[in-house]
Amino acid sequence: MEKLGLLPSVESWLDARNLRNRLIHEYMAQAEEFAQAMNRAHELVGVLIGTYNALNRFAHARLSKEAWPGLLP
Repeated sequence: MEKLGLLPSVESWLDARNLRNRLIHEYMAQAEEFAQAMNRAHELVGVLIGTYNALNRFAHARLSKEAWPGLLP
C-alpha cells in the first residue's frame, strides 16, 4: 500500500495499529503512561484520516461511482 501511495509509511501504520491494540487490550495503571498513549493516538489521527482518504480516492477511481462515501476533513 505504501508503494501505491495509499499509506504515508508502513511504520506509522504499524505504530497506529500497535497503539490501538495496547489501548484496547492492556490496562494501564499509570496515569502518565495512559496520557502519553492518548497523546500519541491524537497525533496518529491524521495518519488514519489520510489513509482513509487515499483509499477512498483509489477505490473511487477504479470502482462504481454510485453512492460513494465522501472524504473525511
